[in-house]
Amino acid sequence: MVKKLIFIEIKKCINPKIIFAFCFFTIIFLSTFFLYSISSTDVYVNEFSINAKIDGISAKRDAQAKIEKKLTDKELRNSLKVFTGITNDKSNFDSTGNLMINDSESIKMFNKYSDLANLVIRAYSPMYSFDPDILNHLDLNDITVQSIFVNRENNIKTINPDFSDKLKEQKYIDFGYSLGWQTLLNDLPYIQIYSMIISLIIAALIFFVEKKCNMNMILRTLITKESKINFIKAITVLIMNSAIYFSIVLIYSALIWSVFGLEGWNMKIQTSYLFWLSPLNINYFQAYMVNVLIGYLAVLVVTFFTSLLVKINEKKYIGELLSILFIFIPFMFNNYSFFCFFPSNVIQLSRNILNFSWINGINSIYLEFIALLCVTIFLFLLVCRKNRKET
Repeated sequence: MVKKLIFIEIKKCINPKIIFAFCFFTIIFLSTFFLYSISSTDVYVNEFSINAKIDGISAKRDAQAKIEKKLTDKELRNSLKVFTGITNDKSNFDSTGNLMINDSESIKMFNKYSDLANLVIRAYSPMYSFDPDILNHLDLNDITVQSIFVNRENNIKTINPDFSDKLKEQKYIDFGYSLGWQTLLNDLPYIQIYSMIISLIIAALIFFVEKKCNMNMILRTLITKESKINFIKAITVLIMNSAIYFSIVLIYSALIWSVFGLEGWNMKIQTSYLFWLSPLNINYFQAYMVNVLIGYLAVLVVTFFTSLLVKINEKKYIGELLSILFIFIPFMFNNYSFFCFFPSNVIQLSRNILNFSWINGINSIYLEFIALLCVTIFLFLLVCRKNRKET
């Protein structure tokens, strides 16, 4: 019986026009953002085009595959010397001082060693800064893999002295190609914001369809209790928005993997200068799963928040407007702790992968996960309740 009612709810809301609109806007958004992600990726090419970037990504992928997985001091120093030799060569700059490498072998070596160079720059730059010129002030022969870990530990102690006890001793870096996973981690928050917008539209549509068709009074005369109808609708939006969210995330992930590849999934996220100070001892695949699951719960919070608003005031556009504000306004106040638990903020990398907030020895990312789950369940139960004004 419940399955039939859910199927009926889906059929009431989903029609060819809605399916076409959803597919059209999703394809436009994903393809546009995908092309933008490729064009802005950290790979040097001497001509600006998508094809050149894709070729550059492929060349970087092949070149970095030849770097020893367990990075040695010798390989690290040689990499830095080759990289600085390119960046200090005046012939590789145009008249305005912008990098302009024309030699294909130099481009290949630049892309091969740029990630290692960026990691060292991050390690030796002042806290929260990234100064590429720092390499010219260092004796490259003194740089070791261990010195990178020492600098990381010192920085972490500065951020949170209590965290130093949780650092695991590391003696080498598992280095290699991981650009695809780095790109995905950076892009996921934008994909999740788009999924939130789609989810609130679907939720408002399902809870408003009877009002739109002037069927509310008819529904109230049925044997089926209003709370059961609300439960059916809540389950319907849960199923639909879950399917939509994971479809969008997997489609975009597949697009990224098709160009960047799957290599590096088991590498520690600290191998990237972007996540070098992350306190979480996890690899790229685990970081990806953490972000996907956090994003999923954030989408469900928006889903049931919208459902509750539309159910209470029976005005679809007011519910959608308030939900959009619920998503975007916290961006303006993300430095305030109260707004850190809002859906659009918990999906940001700075709030999870790079989070140094520890409460009783537990990283707050796990507490945020539990908090989001509790809020989701609470909103679900409120949505399922019968409106008081109709009792």
